[in-house]
Amino acid sequence: MRRLDWLFVCIIVFSSLSYASNLGSLLTVFRVLILSTYGIIFFLYIYYKDSVFKQQRFVFYTLGGVWFLYMLHLLIPPTSPELFVRVLIFVVVSAINILLIPRVIQPSVFFRTVSRLGALVVVVGLPAVFIGPYTVGPLHIQAANGSFGLFPVGFDISAHPLMSYYRNQNFASVTILAGLLGALHEFDQEQYRLGSILFAINGIGLWLCHARSTLLAGAIGVGIYAIYRLKGPQIVQVGIIAGFPFAIGGFLMAFFKFGPQPISTINLTGRRQIWMAAGEAILDRPLIGWGPIALQPVIEQYISGFKVKPPHNSFLLMTMRTGIIGGIAYAGFIGLSLLSNLRSLSISGSIVGLSMAISLTVVMLFQNFVLFGLNASNIIASVAIGYAAYDVISLEEPQTV
Repeated sequence: MRRLDWLFVCIIVFSSLSYASNLGSLLTVFRVLILSTYGIIFFLYIYYKDSVFKQQRFVFYTLGGVWFLYMLHLLIPPTSPELFVRVLIFVVVSAINILLIPRVIQPSVFFRTVSRLGALVVVVGLPAVFIGPYTVGPLHIQAANGSFGLFPVGFDISAHPLMSYYRNQNFASVTILAGLLGALHEFDQEQYRLGSILFAINGIGLWLCHARSTLLAGAIGVGIYAIYRLKGPQIVQVGIIAGFPFAIGGFLMAFFKFGPQPISTINLTGRRQIWMAAGEAILDRPLIGWGPIALQPVIEQYISGFKVKPPHNSFLLMTMRTGIIGGIAYAGFIGLSLLSNLRSLSISGSIVGLSMAISLTVVMLFQNFVLFGLNASNIIASVAIGYAAYDVISLEEPQTV
């Protein structure tokens, strides 16, 4: 592996550890390490290569609009040095993940890293599911509260949801989902034994996390890959474009409780009320939103008698922070990136990247992570969408440093 590859692997690993519980001051250490590694990657690229590079125009129009609205709030009181630093870091890091990483890091490095990291998260967390929590150095390995039936039919065996060293199973499930789909790259490289092992470990871990959004997204991602291998890219392109309206329709039926009973009766675990409250908050500040602040206290103003959580929807969260225009730009960037990747599928053959980007987008409909941040979910999602936005047909191959 090249120097930049190793640095990129360190970013993914450090970001995963930043999700760990009971780290205390070590959490700050990991974040400093992440930022330092980003800085090294950027300056190595500037030192060895021309710093000017091409990118599709829609990336700058949409993502640039979100960045502008994000930073505009630094001019609106109340502000603080901490807010200024946090916003600046989030904007710069997202720019590196989306614009630079796909240019200098081969996708195979990303897929191999997340597939092995996901498997490690599962292996480390598996004992806690059955025998209880334990400690490895500063890491506290535990399972989530509650239990679920380990087998859909037949055996009546219960288990606690897998968390590993993460703070909750939702965070862990995103890393494992990326690992599951990243393992498919090994099949592309005809490493069938290794691919099968990594796929099985991540698949078992995803089931044990028992997070419904990532289970759905995993089924979609694996389904897209399987159809591509069985029927070819044209069927995948037609299927995704034709299936998009049905997916949106199903989401709306689940939200508004109408249509076929299996869809209209889905338990969204309180998200419906939170989304409606978030919508009211957006309408009160439609132009530039509420800014990059903690949104839970904002939502509490619009809902009562209910345990309030953050929006649990990446797109609503960004719309609350940047207003309706920012929310449209954010959704437009992700949608146009996926469409760009889909259009180039026949030539690029980047089916693993497309499957991962679509799956993570599905999860973002139900979870809080966005393309800005230093945690594993933020970084994995922004890099995956960055590869989708990178025009593999007209732009150069990733640089070698």
